[in-house]
Formats: sequence, structure tokens, C-alpha cells
Amino acid sequence: MINKRDAETQTMLSGATFTLYEWSEAKNGYVVSTNYSIREGGSTGKYYTYEGSDLGRILVTKDNLGKIRVVETKAPPGYSNIDPSTDQPYTWEYTFKKDGGNSQ
Repeated sequence: MINKRDAETQTMLSGATFTLYEWSEAKNGYVVSTNYSIREGGSTGKYYTYEGSDLGRILVTKDNLGKIRVVETKAPPGYSNIDPSTDQPYTWEYTFKKDGGNSQ
């Protein structure tokens, strides 16, 4: 689950769009996932969950090696999705392990 919050007030925000990428050994890089997506959820629409064919779990495969990348492709109204330290969209990378653990 992703919680998008205002950095100063910690108020939860809605209206962001995220793209989920999976690593591809075959392509030697990240590709937009055709297995998973991230959607806005909850009664308030202020948190985001990923969904896919496997009940909300990321499957570790020989191709993706458990590696995913989440990119904020659109910010909520009045906010920016650009990280000032990199001049690129905010991006998070995770590696999931077959035992259910993960690392950031």
C-alpha cells in the first residue's frame, strides 16, 4: 500500500497516478508491468494499492527476480511528482524474495 501525504501537514492526498514496472532479465531492464497495476482505493480514495492476478502478491519469477519499480507519473492537483534532488519523477525500487520478505 502506498500512502501519499503532504510533506508538511501529513494530510493524506488523492489524485496521484503511479506506474509499476517489473524487472525483465530477458530485456535487461525495467518494463511496464502487464501483471500488476496500482490504483487509488479505500472509501476516501486516499491510499493506493497494487493489484494483479495473484491476490495482491508480487510473484518472484526467473524473469523479474522479484524486482519492481514504482514511479509517480502524475501528482495530486497542486503538487509536483518531480524529486528536486534528481529532477526526475519520484521513484521507489523494491526487491521481493521468495520467502515473502522485501527490501527497498
